[in-house]
Amino acid sequence: KQRSKLFWPKNRDNNTKYFHAIASARRKTNLIQKLTRDDNVVVNDQQGLMDVAKTYFDTLFTTLDNMIDPIMNSLSQHITTLDNEHLLRPFCISEFCASLFSMHADKALGPDSFNPGFYKHFWELLGPEIYHAGKQWLEQGFFPEPLNQTNIVLIPKTVSPSKDLRPISLCNVIYKIVSKVLANRLKDILHQCISQTQSAFVEGHSILDNVMVASEIIHHMKCKIQGQTGDPLSPYLFILCSEGLSSLLRKAEASGEPHGAKICRGAPQVSHLLFADDCFLFYKATERECTALRTIPQQYESALGQAINLQKLEIYYKKNNTIRMHTSINAILGVHECISTEKYLGLPSMVGRNKRAVFSYFKDRIWKKTNHWTRKHLSKAGHKTLIKAVAQAIPSYCMSTFLLPTNLKDEIQRMLNSF
Repeated sequence: KQRSKLFWPKNRDNNTKYFHAIASARRKTNLIQKLTRDDNVVVNDQQGLMDVAKTYFDTLFTTLDNMIDPIMNSLSQHITTLDNEHLLRPFCISEFCASLFSMHADKALGPDSFNPGFYKHFWELLGPEIYHAGKQWLEQGFFPEPLNQTNIVLIPKTVSPSKDLRPISLCNVIYKIVSKVLANRLKDILHQCISQTQSAFVEGHSILDNVMVASEIIHHMKCKIQGQTGDPLSPYLFILCSEGLSSLLRKAEASGEPHGAKICRGAPQVSHLLFADDCFLFYKATERECTALRTIPQQYESALGQAINLQKLEIYYKKNNTIRMHTSINAILGVHECISTEKYLGLPSMVGRNKRAVFSYFKDRIWKKTNHWTRKHLSKAGHKTLIKAVAQAIPSYCMSTFLLPTNLKDEIQRMLNSF
């Protein structure tokens, strides 16, 4: 099952020492040896680890009485009667079949211990039963609790972490089939509901749009001297909830405060950029605007239960703001100041004249990859496949937006040639 992470076994590398080494290394990396409780006490025994994880998720999935009216009142209607009829049309077996066969056959298992490949192989036998059961569940708004159970796997973000692990939900295949049917219907009209400030999971919206807009605004702020961050359905539900935050920000902006940022006269005003759970806000550095801005996340949290991670919250100022103003605003918002914005959505948000220094981290990442791969476990075809599938893909995302220095590209090419 460890090979489910690697989809390029070719030319004599189908089941060799290489994949055994990958599985062994991944097992060591994913092993949770210790966790830190909220009171900063580190536990490393099995029962203690279970208690810490249970307490964390009990707290995470528990909310107070939601006050959703402010968000609902800020939303405008985008769905027509025809769109609504399209969403509510009767379900057919072809939707369930398309939902299943769009999944990879050997994805990680849920509590039912069956992968999509099993249901694909026996679809002629199981398909009608899955369709009738799923159709009944969707029409009645009821889903059996055993099928709704999920395995939550904690994935380390860093080496040997004791906190801040990323939870990944492994759902039952039947649950994913039913939820993907809804997701496939929803994505047809999603672009009508989601504003241009969100670039995640919406067809026609690109993550690079947010990167370029943020880069232009940060460059303008840095240079200017005068003037003033598992379930197929869950991504769509997430951005629909985030649209509530966007609507609150737009409503506040329409009332006159706070204001967004402009890079020049006549340019559109940008107040926020959203990508999944990453939020980038642009406002004037005044106590009045920050006080008004502080109430918006509080309304959003009260309505939907999503809280801001204060440990990751940072604020960046233009050069012409005073130290006294910095101190006052930091206290109002409860955040710490950063000297530079560094990266946004995995790319540098500010690129100066020394591009080589900014993009040199690509060379370091490729060097670590090529030195981590054990050459004796791979054939020549395996070397070539790894270079094409992994190493050459590392800078491709950045190169979609920025031009890398020629000498840096030459050094990366020489490194790959030597491997």
